[in-house]
Amino acid sequence: MAAYLPRKVVRNAVLLLNVVLLLLLCYLLFWLGSDVLQREQYGESRKGTRKPVIPPELAPALGPIAEESLVVNLGKLHCFHIWGLPEACWAFQRVFRKTAFDMVAQRTWVPKDLIVSRTQYRFGRSEYLYYDWITVAQLAEMSQQGLPAGSRGIVDISARKLENSVSVGNLYVATEPWDLSQVGRGRYVSAVTVLFGEDCVEPRSNWRRDEIAYRNNRGLPAYIDVARAQVNSVQTKPQLRVGADGKFKIVQLADLHLVPGKGECRDEYPPTDNCEADVKTMKFVNDVLDIEKPDMVVYTGDQITGDLCTNDAETPLLKAFAPAIQRRIPFAVIWGNHDDAGSLNRLQLSQYVEGLPYSLFKIGPRDTMDRNFGMGNYIHQVLGENGHPEITFYFVDTHSYAPNPRGRRTYDWVKEEQWQYFEECHEQLEHTDLSLAFLHIPLPEYLSVKSKKNPENYNQFVGTFREGVTAPRYNSGGAERLAKLGVAAVTAGHDHCNDYCLQTDFSTIDAKIWMCYGGAAGEGGYGGYGGTERRVRIFEIDTRDKRIETWKRLNGSPNDRFDAHVIYP
Repeated sequence: MAAYLPRKVVRNAVLLLNVVLLLLLCYLLFWLGSDVLQREQYGESRKGTRKPVIPPELAPALGPIAEESLVVNLGKLHCFHIWGLPEACWAFQRVFRKTAFDMVAQRTWVPKDLIVSRTQYRFGRSEYLYYDWITVAQLAEMSQQGLPAGSRGIVDISARKLENSVSVGNLYVATEPWDLSQVGRGRYVSAVTVLFGEDCVEPRSNWRRDEIAYRNNRGLPAYIDVARAQVNSVQTKPQLRVGADGKFKIVQLADLHLVPGKGECRDEYPPTDNCEADVKTMKFVNDVLDIEKPDMVVYTGDQITGDLCTNDAETPLLKAFAPAIQRRIPFAVIWGNHDDAGSLNRLQLSQYVEGLPYSLFKIGPRDTMDRNFGMGNYIHQVLGENGHPEITFYFVDTHSYAPNPRGRRTYDWVKEEQWQYFEECHEQLEHTDLSLAFLHIPLPEYLSVKSKKNPENYNQFVGTFREGVTAPRYNSGGAERLAKLGVAAVTAGHDHCNDYCLQTDFSTIDAKIWMCYGGAAGEGGYGGYGGTERRVRIFEIDTRDKRIETWKRLNGSPNDRFDAHVIYP
């Protein structure tokens, strides 16, 4: 006989369901309304269609920064989120209710939750900053036409009270009348962001980190970071050249695994009390750079632990690159499988790093967001004493994970289109005898312990082999392709506890190539395997003697180099 629920229970259940549906409907309507508001504020209708022209009399002073932004308004978005639905937001506070630039200004949303609620709770509120901006050229043109009386520019933003300021929440925004003679001299604010953690750094010369403005749900302090429009802040790509002694030195930094905040140490060796991962990692990096004084730094992937950076990938990125920027050392970057698991995808990461001072990163003409080609495949050459290229560097994107119909996660491989691209570039470049290649995930040839030509012999090997090589299962022939390009060595990261160099040969061609690991430098990544102390690898190229040497340094004894050996000739 069928059992029936009491009418009262059914009635209450139906009532509860109706309430839930009503709440979801209200949220949907509210979200649609807020989305319409944001589309009007962020959309094309607010952008000018004609490119402004700087008046001739102002061109000498303002021309170099014509496209530089100038902040004309700043406000705060208050948002509500529920489960995985998009956030419903509304502009709650701002400096000016209206400005003379409302019809042409563009809006930038700083996509970092100030209270870090969305990444922690299924529903709740979150807060973001936004700012409206115009270009220097737009301001110059509108000034010629005559700005309305009372038009003011933003000159400072701080958590402390400022003169001639208005409050936006617990921030104070100082304004003053526009003065075109001061626009390129760092007087006016050009951009705003937020950095998290007591150890955050701001290495860019035209940016300034302010005092603590907020403390979020994770206990991380949030700092307002302000940029200013300056003529001398316009960056050009550095040109690599050998030193007066004909030498060129590279420090490879692999697997830093930085996060917002000081981070937690994983498998620290030897263990210490109160280990703070990022603090210890960056002290080691700074020590090595001061000892080696390299001509270039190469970051070979997993600069950050992306899944711990879902609210903010910018802060750990700046921590990673600050030692190079502060010392004015050119640096190159390739991406690992963890970098794009945070708040920035691979394209956003690439655009951000490409614009940093002293960055050598290049978004290539064929780079794509999919795994068919990847992002960050590029080449740099070093000019010798005679002004001609003496050294060639290849930077290869090894992607992340490959799709697997069986559900088992495997690592991706370098595609045929990438190898063809490097071969085409090689044909167009002035050839050099000295070449290195940098990547993150090791190639399958890192397992070639035995000679291919003489299988009874072992290949030359220097260093430590502690863990299994996590190379892709599919071999796209990368080592042989690089050897044909004249590359003396390829160096990778990814496998934290391997730091060896292995010279492999081939059965099809009469060439050899060294397969090296950088050894992980970051305390925030895994270690283990009997105890692995963090380390870095250094390469020194002598263009006069046509010689390449490599060695390593340990965190606990950075003044001592070890495993030094020649890899070319």
